[in-house]
Amino acid sequence: LPLPPTCAMAPAGEAALTWASAGELLAAKKADDARKLGEEIQAKGAESGVKMAEAAGAVVVAMAALCQAGGYDFFDALRGLGATWSEAAALLASGDAGRAEGAWGKAASLAKALSSKASGEAAKALATAMDLAREVGATWTDSLTPITAADLSTVAPQD
Repeated sequence: LPLPPTCAMAPAGEAALTWASAGELLAAKKADDARKLGEEIQAKGAESGVKMAEAAGAVVVAMAALCQAGGYDFFDALRGLGATWSEAAALLASGDAGRAEGAWGKAASLAKALSSKASGEAAKALATAMDLAREVGATWTDSLTPITAADLSTVAPQD
């Protein structure tokens, strides 16, 4: 699978393309390939100073590790929601469904259960991803409060 180009793409576009490519790999249960893609994008982001690409790559690495540790249900919930990499990071970081019901609440509950039992490489990848996601603001609302699943479930879709 070819990797997304890094020079010609804006950081947000690269992050979205990385997540989409990883999503296809994870949907095909190819977590190792998704992890490799995430590691490459994370490294390229770090080398070029593009924190958003670095964070998105780290979230992909963490998602791949979590899937390998039994987290495919969470990935499937994210995929069903059409969640972005930053929404996945926010759910993993929040650890709380808040007032969210339905699909977002279920995804938040799965994220909480998965992140609380992560160990070894999955825990390390998750910690790195959360640090980078916080650094680029992926886990914060516009008013600088931590994003909850309830916040995500009330956001109007953007075109």
